[in-house]
Amino acid sequence: MSQEIVLETFYPHPPERVWQALTDRRALSVWMMDNNFEARLGHQFRFQSRPLPGLEVTIYCQVLEVEAPTRLVYSWKEHPSDTPSRVIWTLFPVAGGTQVRLVHRATGSVSIPGFGLPNPVGVASPAENRSLYREIDSRFTSAIAIAHPFQIASSTSKDGLYQCSGFLNYQTNWHYWLHQKLPGVLTMSSDRQLLQTLYTAFNNHELETIVEVMHPDVKWANGVEGGFVYGRDAVREYWTNQYNVIQVQLEALKFETDEHNRNVVTVHQIVRDLQGNLLADMTVKQIFTMDNGSIVLYEIGETETIQETIQQTKAAKAQ
Repeated sequence: MSQEIVLETFYPHPPERVWQALTDRRALSVWMMDNNFEARLGHQFRFQSRPLPGLEVTIYCQVLEVEAPTRLVYSWKEHPSDTPSRVIWTLFPVAGGTQVRLVHRATGSVSIPGFGLPNPVGVASPAENRSLYREIDSRFTSAIAIAHPFQIASSTSKDGLYQCSGFLNYQTNWHYWLHQKLPGVLTMSSDRQLLQTLYTAFNNHELETIVEVMHPDVKWANGVEGGFVYGRDAVREYWTNQYNVIQVQLEALKFETDEHNRNVVTVHQIVRDLQGNLLADMTVKQIFTMDNGSIVLYEIGETETIQETIQQTKAAKAQ
């Protein structure tokens, strides 16, 4: 007995462009999840996500078929010991673009329930699970939880124990990815796609992903103290030190290109200490000079450094 999800949609882009969005690791991290995908037969890779604080989701996969740019098949399982389901992408060239068919198929006794929590359905009786379910319960009605592809169907408490009816099934997730997220990636420039990957990696503290998109001799603005640091190793050390003392969250609000063909991003930047106390809340212009898909220069528009902003915030609170 098999179960399957089948979705079809049309994109006004050639198959080669759609294929790139389905197989490029950076593109996948923007519209789907962080990953280490390679379009290579037999390659084992993972999708990873953090839908809620304290909850990390890992999907274990292996590439089973690659026929660029028309067919891609990979296995999919939530735990290394699970029986895998299969994700099958088929691209059909049609007038004006590409028709995409997605099949997510499970066989035998395997179901496609959606991403699981510890004890995902029923009462979360182990004490270590209760705080997680309380977090889910408190966040369910928030825009963050509702907007995320890994949405929660419902959560209720009873007699001090938390129950959860489970995550919505994969059909909801795939529908969200194909109809809400992927179209935006298909219209992105390659530079914007790279920068979006950078912001996602930055917020997740994925330092090696951040450094990977830089030129080896990158010149990088020191937004904390002013001045610049030079080269990948110096940038790695700079952000390692910052992650040890502050938390910085970035939200890209607007992407533009200036008269010098530089990528100018308007960013909402929130800085907290390691205990979560707000230190600075500011909007800045971040300016990137790109060369052949790498960042060679990062500058910051006219604004105070993070240290200066923190001091101003502290002074305002003291008044």
